[in-house]
Amino acid sequence: MTETSTQAARQPFDLGGVLNGTFNVYASRFPYFFAVVFAPYLAMQVFTVFLVNRGHLDPFAAGGASPDQLGYFIVAGIVSTVIGLIVLMIIQAVLARSAVSLKLGQEIQFDAAVRAAIVGIIPIMLLSLLTGLAVVIGFIFLIVPGLYLMAMFYVMVPAIVFENRGFGGLSRSVDLTEGYRWPIVGLVVIVLIIGFIAGAFVGVVLSLIFGVSALATPDSVGTLTSPAYILTAIVLDAVINAVVLPIGMIAAGLSFARLREIKEGGASEDLLKVFE
Repeated sequence: MTETSTQAARQPFDLGGVLNGTFNVYASRFPYFFAVVFAPYLAMQVFTVFLVNRGHLDPFAAGGASPDQLGYFIVAGIVSTVIGLIVLMIIQAVLARSAVSLKLGQEIQFDAAVRAAIVGIIPIMLLSLLTGLAVVIGFIFLIVPGLYLMAMFYVMVPAIVFENRGFGGLSRSVDLTEGYRWPIVGLVVIVLIIGFIAGAFVGVVLSLIFGVSALATPDSVGTLTSPAYILTAIVLDAVINAVVLPIGMIAAGLSFARLREIKEGGASEDLLKVFE
């Protein structure tokens, strides 16, 4: 470890401060964060189920499927996955950048956030796939290595969005998190637990109200025959994601700002100058 990183490690990551900031920012503009996730996520789900996976084909149903049907199902699955990745990566970038703007007491600057997300979408997608694979392999080895890798790559997307790092966002995240990965592991675990509890609570409440599984996904609802049931399940699924997803994305953005302050001594306001 270099002398610089050793000196930086003497300063605390302030896990409590990041968590407090996350929920303060989240609560202060909940309708905004909800809408940023809900609208595109719902559109993606509707497109996937009703347009891509037309006929709600189930290749594993009794009697199987014809080669043409099976081929269509495979292509539809690939298209759905790509669309989903693009939408979720853009959402992540927009929310992370918006979180820092609000933390600094500034306006959300939605247009700038969207532009940054679009410019960085290719490196964000490819690097997310690469790091996601590494994390999955890490989880196979008794979970802890997976969490450690998640911490190592935790601020990759904010680095790409705020600093226009492109593919260099991966090494930037590795450098910034050095010496602070275990506190970030704690943050990741807490955020995952809170997100799970919040999602389960919202899901149960909505399921009781509407009588439809709010935890449905395009894969699970695609085999059902009632369009009304499918649409309702998709809406409820979008609601859950709109409540849960912003928490982790905001935490990542604020973590990036905190690590940058600790390691480089600059004010968080400098993060926004790249858009001026």
